[in-house]
Amino acid sequence: MKSEQPDEEQVKAFVLDFRHSISKNEDMCVHRMHSICERRLIRQDVKQHLREARDGWPAMLGRACHTLTVNGRTRGPDDVADMWINGHYFHNDVDLRDELDAMNHLQQSLLWRQFLNYIGITRGYLIQVCEVVANGWTRGGLYSRATHQPGRLVREAWLQAERKADRPWHGSSCFAIASRP
Repeated sequence: MKSEQPDEEQVKAFVLDFRHSISKNEDMCVHRMHSICERRLIRQDVKQHLREARDGWPAMLGRACHTLTVNGRTRGPDDVADMWINGHYFHNDVDLRDELDAMNHLQQSLLWRQFLNYIGITRGYLIQVCEVVANGWTRGGLYSRATHQPGRLVREAWLQAERKADRPWHGSSCFAIASRP
């Protein structure tokens, strides 16, 4: 039996930007965008859609990405993503890299599939968040309480990410990550 594998370089290129959307230490983390939107949304229906997206993400991960125990260590979906992003692709965490290197092929394959599931589900979640925020802009549902200017802070956050971009496909960070094939 043979399965199709995604191209390793394409995954790495995708993860290079994807990690900024999910890493809690990054300016463009979706959790920070939620916090900004929660403070700035004035339309309750748009605010509710954002909450549903936020609450649905862990539920979707829980259904598709199971907790795995490999070599005596139990890992949830976020842990597996961290292992591949910071241990394999960017080598930021030497312990995670060494742990991955010490695994046999079957164990690595299992965690790899879990990581791909995580990416797919999280990408869908980012699309949903982007749609909610875009609807907030077009319907006049976002504003800055300090200046009463529509969506100023959220718009500026996404534009800041766009200015940092070094690739033409990278529009606003959230939209680019969510729409990239």
